[in-house]
Amino acid sequence: MIKRFLPIKLRTRMTWILGVIALVQTGAIGWFAAQHLGSALDQQIGNRALAVAKTIAVMPEVVSAVAQGNTDRLQPLSLSLASESGAYFVVIGDRQGTRLAHPNPQKIGHSMMDDDDDDNSIVLVSGKTFVSKNSGSLGDSMRGKAPVFDAAGEQVIGVVSVGFLLNQVQGTIQRYQQILLAVVLVAFFLSVLMALWIANHFQRAIFGLEPEQIGQLFEERNATLESVREGIIAINKQGSITTVNKTAIETLGLSPAAEVIGEQLEVILPDSRMVEVLLTGEPQFDKEVWLNDKHLVVNRVPIIQDGQVLGAVSSFRPKDELDRVSKKLERTEQLADSLRSQAHEYSNKLHTLAGLIQMGATNSLFVY
Repeated sequence: MIKRFLPIKLRTRMTWILGVIALVQTGAIGWFAAQHLGSALDQQIGNRALAVAKTIAVMPEVVSAVAQGNTDRLQPLSLSLASESGAYFVVIGDRQGTRLAHPNPQKIGHSMMDDDDDDNSIVLVSGKTFVSKNSGSLGDSMRGKAPVFDAAGEQVIGVVSVGFLLNQVQGTIQRYQQILLAVVLVAFFLSVLMALWIANHFQRAIFGLEPEQIGQLFEERNATLESVREGIIAINKQGSITTVNKTAIETLGLSPAAEVIGEQLEVILPDSRMVEVLLTGEPQFDKEVWLNDKHLVVNRVPIIQDGQVLGAVSSFRPKDELDRVSKKLERTEQLADSLRSQAHEYSNKLHTLAGLIQMGATNSLFVY
């Protein structure tokens, strides 16, 4: 394996990238939700206040008491209704906007116009409901106002105002924001764990290599394919050509690699038997075949990973070229044998001369 110093590993880079993406996404979602949470809750609580006000405004006992200006009946009734509905206050006024019921008894008999003149005027004059966020005698509140019609339902005889204090609303918003923050943090934590899992899975899928190493191996693989004198063709599990080198193209007379890669092997080479290797998973060595009118010697080997056949590789050379190589090798072996014989003969002669010299028979040297 190629060993090379890399400042940041692929797994670390992927973890950081996916983590930052998760942080941006969850942060954006959290910010968007927080921005719209307040307005959504304001609207929800305003609708609730209006619903309570409309309900109270059509109650027969309220209609009757407002028509009679019966403060003694409306005051305890308003307090009871406020408690039952969870509202901070329920204020009831007559046709002139004078308070008939109020949480503060001292305000009874005074004009409601002191709080929000425009809102009450709209309700009393037009007979329409109204929702507002305003500041009144009871503090800042979200209010729902509904007109009280007479028994015939024709004339406006009063107004009902139901309010929830804004600090109650803000408390509700804060609780929702805390829940939202917890959800965002959990989502970010899960996203980081998912990023780590994806990075580890991806790293295992590429055998622990770094991108730079994969690029270098790819260049080495291409150089190796083009340097060998054998033709090489590889196919995937579907029978499509994935690799072909220049020697294979020249030997078989195929189209350029750019046109061949991705095509079905059976279309390019109908007589090839590489598909058998895909089906059986058994290699084939030194098989003599005729392919595209070429007499070849072929080796076919399956590509197996985790017990599964993922493809096959075939290497081949022309038979006559191998024959020429074999004849050259045979002549070389014959020459080597001849040289060994001569060396043995010369060695025998040298041993004879050395023996004569040791025996002092120097006169025999000339004869020999």
